[in-house]
Amino acid sequence: RNFTMKAASIAGLEVLRVINEPTAAAMAYGLHKKSNLHNVLVIDLGGGTLDVSLLNVQGGMFLTQAMAGNNYLGGQDFNQRLLEYLLGVIQSRFQQNLEDKEDLQSLRLIVEETKLNLTYSHKAFVSLRFNSLDNKLFQEVVTRELFEKLNYDLFEKVLLPIKTVLER
Repeated sequence: RNFTMKAASIAGLEVLRVINEPTAAAMAYGLHKKSNLHNVLVIDLGGGTLDVSLLNVQGGMFLTQAMAGNNYLGGQDFNQRLLEYLLGVIQSRFQQNLEDKEDLQSLRLIVEETKLNLTYSHKAFVSLRFNSLDNKLFQEVVTRELFEKLNYDLFEKVLLPIKTVLER
């Protein structure tokens, strides 16, 4: 918080208040304007961290009731599992390891896109040509079920801080 306030000051901004990310997320969704809400559970699974907050809504304001998280769990962990799986499929299919940095980066981008697609679809299609593998076309269907199996233990880790917050 202090670094945020200093950065704002250096930029010539007047800081009225610094709020935590879960509160900002709840406000972004306009939850403070809903009269029928009393408690809000905010789960922020970022790239590298997980934050869970239980907020109480009173008069348009959020009061933090409980917070928990995991500083070593984020979306990149889920991506890594899918990346490793696809690298195994590629190695098996083409009898070569994918080691070219540009091809690996292209695959990482496809992995992120695939993960996002699986949030609203039961399957996603991966299609990519690899320059380092003689421009061979790699195509694979990734199902949500497969993604969940690959990341089962990570999903369990997401539940731990949620349970902690709800039990407080």
